[in-house]
Amino acid sequence: MTGVIIDELDTAASTAEALVTHRLDRLRVGCERLLLAAKWCDLHPVVPGGRGQQVGCEGNPRVALFAAEELSCLLQVHPHAARTVMADALNLRHRHPRLWSRIEALELTDWVAVKTARMASAAELTTTQARWVDAQTADQISTLPVGRYLALVEAKIIEADQAAAEARRETAMLERFVRKTQLNEHGIKGIYARAVGGDINYFYAAVDRVAQILELQGDDDTLDVRRSKALAILATPERALELFAWAEQHTTRPGAPGAPEAKPAPSTAPRPPATIHVHVSAEAVAAGFGIARIEDIGPVALAAIRELLGHTHVTIKPVVDLTANASVDRYEIPTWMKDIVEERFPFEVFPYGTITGRRADKDHTVPYDPHGPPDQTSVDNLAPLGRRAHRIKTFGSGWRHIRVGPRDFLWRTPTGYWYRVDPDGTQPLGQSISLLEQHFQTLLRAA
Repeated sequence: MTGVIIDELDTAASTAEALVTHRLDRLRVGCERLLLAAKWCDLHPVVPGGRGQQVGCEGNPRVALFAAEELSCLLQVHPHAARTVMADALNLRHRHPRLWSRIEALELTDWVAVKTARMASAAELTTTQARWVDAQTADQISTLPVGRYLALVEAKIIEADQAAAEARRETAMLERFVRKTQLNEHGIKGIYARAVGGDINYFYAAVDRVAQILELQGDDDTLDVRRSKALAILATPERALELFAWAEQHTTRPGAPGAPEAKPAPSTAPRPPATIHVHVSAEAVAAGFGIARIEDIGPVALAAIRELLGHTHVTIKPVVDLTANASVDRYEIPTWMKDIVEERFPFEVFPYGTITGRRADKDHTVPYDPHGPPDQTSVDNLAPLGRRAHRIKTFGSGWRHIRVGPRDFLWRTPTGYWYRVDPDGTQPLGQSISLLEQHFQTLLRAA
């Protein structure tokens, strides 16, 4: 609601008008995003002899290599998110022409149109089949509630290829997996599983049984919390067997006449080895409270680390000296040097990168020259780059990559936009040469 001051909306009529305007503004912004993404693809065709990539479904025009990476910088998102926007736009334009015409008219809820195209793509419909679904459903997108419209789309997708739909159903019945959900702000993750119904029932019964035994031992947490604790116990079968054996001798509930004293079952079973990397400041350790970061888990309170490690055999490795600038006279990077680089850079040094430093390539910022001077492989000449970002640095036409300090990097896209990347994230600098010069001076003074 650009220009609308909420405090000035003193009647229901004026607020209603503002809400209608706000909805139209959102429609326009969403549609324009797709139109701009399609235009970006048009402006980055595969030139003769050049390398390209398939974006979206087969039949869409191929797009020049690394076009998505520059778009990701401009949108300030990860390259995968930029490729997804490009794929959505091309799929809609080439496979759903009626929906696309509504997008061009800026009169469509973009995410519903995108969902439609993704459903057709996931069903592996041909372009002809997708256009038939589009013709059968596009006119209803603005007259039906979202749930009813998407149900109509699903029905037409099945009708478009009933044999393929039955094959998908049979495949879905056989699909089994176990996945972790995303971390939340409290350091908690979830598990999502798809398995044969009987297996799920057996597992859930085992979880329930462990939760009951924990209560028998005096655990006064809620049932749901005890179920969550059961996961860690069932992860080590020896511990679970010990617990079940203990329960055989303690079948009377605590407090009942003749009940034995509830004592936790001794756990002598070994736990599987695991390595975790914890980052915590010396100040937090000294104070006894604060926030730490556990790699692949995220930020957690120190109390949570005590909970995590308090019942586990812990091997502590020496602290890595991040100020060291040691070097070796060879291309291969020794393990101790990789450790320093990975501790310096939690994530790759490409704009808005999400690949962790441990999983990324350790790139020589100044390329290694086998005939060059000694000590080219050094801490200050290494930084993590994902494989695709590494290729952009090496082969990307129009890209520039400059290291301006031990922890600071500058990237320029082919259209002239600059970005500063350091361990704290990405800062867009625009196209201003004066701003860039000021930034250089700030870095030089800091050095």
